[in-house]
Amino acid sequence: MSKKVKKKKQIRNRTGEMLRDYANANRQYTEENKRRQEEAGVQPKGLENLNPTEKICVAVIVLGGIGLIVRYVIL
Repeated sequence: MSKKVKKKKQIRNRTGEMLRDYANANRQYTEENKRRQEEAGVQPKGLENLNPTEKICVAVIVLGGIGLIVRYVIL
């Protein structure tokens, strides 16, 4: 007698797919924005071109890095 072999249910990583789609869309938007700025002759000035949300994200990342350094290196 032969046993019936069950097919493995294929698992989808919906969260991963969503994050990849978001990252790809953001990358395309950024490239398009850079191209438009170059055509208009606008020179990027580092952190001056960031919007307020991006500035807050940069500040949180920097403070988190400082916190990690303080916790693991100094203490």
